[in-house]
This record gives sequence, C-alpha cells and structure tokens, in this order.
Amino acid sequence: MSDFKLLLLICGGIYASECFVWIPSGGVLFLSWAKRFTLARGPSIRFKNPWPSGFSYRFNPSIPFPGTPSLNSHEIKTRWQNFQANTSVLLWLSRGLLMVCAGAIFLYTIRRGFYQAWAVLFGAFLSLHISIGILFWNKFGKLFPADKPRKIKKTILCALSPFQSMRSVDLLEEILLEPFHPLAVGNLLLSEEDFSGFCRRWLLEIRYPAGVPQPAETSPLLLSSSRGEEERILDHWISKQGLKTSKILAPPQPSHPSNLSFCRRCETEYQIEKGRCHDCGRDLVTF
Repeated sequence: MSDFKLLLLICGGIYASECFVWIPSGGVLFLSWAKRFTLARGPSIRFKNPWPSGFSYRFNPSIPFPGTPSLNSHEIKTRWQNFQANTSVLLWLSRGLLMVCAGAIFLYTIRRGFYQAWAVLFGAFLSLHISIGILFWNKFGKLFPADKPRKIKKTILCALSPFQSMRSVDLLEEILLEPFHPLAVGNLLLSEEDFSGFCRRWLLEIRYPAGVPQPAETSPLLLSSSRGEEERILDHWISKQGLKTSKILAPPQPSHPSNLSFCRRCETEYQIEKGRCHDCGRDLVTF
C-alpha cells in the first residue's frame, strides 16, 4: 500500500470515527436518518448519519444541568426553527466540502483526471474550508451570543481540522438544546407514538424507583428533589401537550398466556406469580 493510499485510509477512518456516538448508562440519544428521529438508550454505541447534518441530541445523566431544565415547548420550537434558518447555508457548504474530498478520492482511485483537476479541487477545498470557518464564527455568535469561550474553541477546531468543518453544523447542534428537559426535546423531535413511549419509560422509572442500586439513574430528578413533585410537574406538562398520562401509564397486557407477572418499572414479564425483578430488584405484580 502506497503512502497516499494509507493517508486516505487514515482520513476515512478519522471521519468515520466522528460518526460514532457513545450513549452512557442512563443516557438517551435522539438520532436522525433523513427526516425521521429515533430514540436510543444507553449503554450502547450508535453510528450517526455521516452525511452533514444528521442531527443528534444526547442526554448524559452524569453531566449536571447548569440550571433547571426548561419544558417550554414554544421556546424550544422557536430555537429549533431559528437554528434551521441560520444554518442552511453552512450546512450546504459542509456538504460541498465533503463532496469535493470524495470527488478527489474517486478521481485518484480510478486514475482518471485527478492530476488535471487537482488545482481546481484544491481551490474549491480551500475556499469552502475558509468560508465555513468564517460563517461558523458568525452563526455561533448569532445563535449563542453569551458563549464566547466555546465560540473561540469550536471555531479553532473548524479552522484546524477539515473533518470538523465538514461537520460544522454538528458543533452547533451539540449545545443547541442543552437548556431543555429531555422530554421537551422528545416532544419536538419524535413522532407522537415514540414520544408516548419515551414518556412512559421516563415516568415509570420516576414512580417506581429501583429496588437495588443502579449504575446510573435513567430518569433523574431534574425539576424537583421529590419524586412525587417531579411526577406532578411532568404530568401537568404532558397533559398540556395533548396526552393523558393515565393512558400512557396503562398497565401492560401479557405477551403470552404463560406470563403471570411483570415488573412495574422495567415491564419485564415473568412466568412466576411472586418474586423480584432480576434487573431492578422490585417486587413483581400479577397481571
């Protein structure tokens, strides 16, 4: 293998590594492929869309919120629409840079036209890379005017690394929805069915705490120090979104006649009438 081919392999590996996302224990990830968002739970690794920009939002319970997370549906929707309007040009520049690099690799691989077009390709690469850096600086300041330290840090990353400038919109996405509660993000991004399922898991884990210590709290108390008050706040907010928690939290039906009990928290089914859940240690209840 020639040195140039080895360099291409390394570059491809670096770009691919940028697409892997680690979801810690107790964390959740909203991931988009095309226009549909899916929900993934940790601990696991997910591969996000390599085409800029496959939007993703990760909630890590081990990282504390700077304040009380917001449940303001109007505010998060406005921020999302403002983000999309302000990053459309930056998004297409990032995609253009990726296509230029892919085109150069393709021409070199087939041994046709690369040496004739290298000057044009390099000029396009340089102009796109510089344009992304300048535009990223401006858009970051417009979207997050109070966050100057991260503005400088992320702009430097874009300027020094073409891999980062190709995914420049991702650098803005990482902090876009930071101030909001994960349920508010789910309400914005997920379908109604997926959002109802997300609410169900979140509320069940608040209402029924684990009977044994867990690696990480899957649904931490973010709005109150009391589980009862946390559930009351979320119940009120969910009802304002047009959903009924009584319907969301309806007891499950057995998936098979031989299943006699289940765990209220994990919803794992068992073929015994009495016992404890193997995962969380709670007492089982019969169907």
